Amino acid sequence: MRAELPTVEEWLEQWLPTRRAIRTNTRRSYESHITSPPALGTIRLDRLRVAHIADMFDTIAERNERNERNERNERNERIAEARASDNPTVRASVKGMRVVSAASMQRIRATLRKAFNDAIRQYQPVITANPAAFVELPSGARPKALVWTPERVLRWQATGEIPSKVMVWTPQQTGQFLDHATGDRLYPLYHLITFRGLRRGEACGARWSELDLDAGTLAVPATTAAGLGHQPGETQDRRQRRHHRPRHRYSHGPQGPPALPGRRTPRRR
Repeated sequence: MRAELPTVEEWLEQWLPTRRAIRTNTRRSYESHITSPPALGTIRLDRLRVAHIADMFDTIAERNERNERNERNERNERIAEARASDNPTVRASVKGMRVVSAASMQRIRATLRKAFNDAIRQYQPVITANPAAFVELPSGARPKALVWTPERVLRWQATGEIPSKVMVWTPQQTGQFLDHATGDRLYPLYHLITFRGLRRGEACGARWSELDLDAGTLAVPATTAAGLGHQPGETQDRRQRRHHRPRHRYSHGPQGPPALPGRRTPRRR
């Protein structure tokens, strides 16, 4: 007699530990995703249908709409306040917490699709189709990045409205930030990120042992994930990146860094 198949919740709890080859940050994302669909938890795998998953995402979308209408949404406000706190314990309490955006729903579906594909392989011929593969969701495309032009700055100052979720500083604004941060102990890190384009995790994961001031190079073989510490291994783009720094400790080419308005140019040494 065939043993009864597990429920969605039981299967996801069994499935995650089998994903041994994934990076730590990916594992944390999977953990977050498989706790997002509680409405599916009690449904047996072979009885799961596209409509069940679609209903779950509809519920998430409705909740997001309520949150958008309620600008004082308690959860989002608590996350924002905690992230801005000077207390590291308070900031740590919301690490990994995210508002469930369209892009987040796409990632949740991708995790479920992978988990259910593995279930198909294990429980064929009882399970033959993956319901997560047929659910339609908003595209989840990243918002278009806009530059903080003088006109947009004036409008933001007048109305408080930010033109896009992704706003890019001009060279002048970047120079103002670096001037303001000159006395900060992390100033060299900000300078490096600005002119060499390191990702945040790569910059925080950089080690002194990988820095060669005489040769003017920095090797970046690892990243640091929020709340997870140093993550050895491949960087996000799956190759070791090496940043060359010719002739100057903080230089950006043979002629030194570009002169930004309001920005001091470091002296050569």
